[in-house]
Amino acid sequence: MSVVEIPAHCLEFPEMDKEIELLESLLVHAYDDVQVSPDSLGIFFNDYLRVVGFKVFLEYSQQDIISTLRDACDFGVALFIRGNAHPNTSVNVTIDGQPLTLQGGASDFNTALNWLSAYGIAAILRDHQAIETLCHYHSDNFEGTYDQYHITLAKALMAFSDNSQGTKKLLSKALREANTATLFPKRAQIKGAPLIKLAQAVLYDSNDQIFEYACRSLQGHYEVSKHPSDNYMADLYLPYLIVGLCAMASDKGTIFNITCHYFPKYLVNNSL
Repeated sequence: MSVVEIPAHCLEFPEMDKEIELLESLLVHAYDDVQVSPDSLGIFFNDYLRVVGFKVFLEYSQQDIISTLRDACDFGVALFIRGNAHPNTSVNVTIDGQPLTLQGGASDFNTALNWLSAYGIAAILRDHQAIETLCHYHSDNFEGTYDQYHITLAKALMAFSDNSQGTKKLLSKALREANTATLFPKRAQIKGAPLIKLAQAVLYDSNDQIFEYACRSLQGHYEVSKHPSDNYMADLYLPYLIVGLCAMASDKGTIFNITCHYFPKYLVNNSL
């Protein structure tokens, strides 16, 4: 099979190395800060996504990027553990190997979009415990306004983790919702629909379709991300769920002859 080359957009952000330095100077205090303000979990999760995006774009070392992904995973999982709990209760989370007790409650960051990113990161890291914990999240607790297919896709991944027979129906529903989306219809059709088809192919071992929809999803990510409204957003530079789903497929034997800056092969091919 010949190698498929997929373009990637230029991350339009000035002095990225300085921005990484600034963000990491704040993140070093994140463990202490969330004890004072638990709602900052979501802020720190998004900051880690930004750092990963910058580092992937600037081609930092594999070890550095993977370490940052692990930190992002900890904050993403903690965000959704806390979001499951009532504000009058407390929850136990673990960040960087350290236990932490926080007041429960969802925040504006408990969106299906952030959940899908956290799931993708956990899949990239092959962190099955993180995936299981994320899949215990109650979908009724998702916050924010966006097209419904994001929530339905998250519910399908949760159902699959639970070995539910309803997974295929949820994926089919998500695909219909993407094709009829009203808030961001073009984005849904260009990127959302191929992503859902990729999930269908990966979860149900449709090997003849996995590669096709991986390419379509990455191409869709490029088409959406290259526009000025998105091309500066480092937290969205790496398509976490696309890479995570392909990592799952790679572990089952799928070979991805794809060259794309959004698609670091060391994250897909389990060379962590």
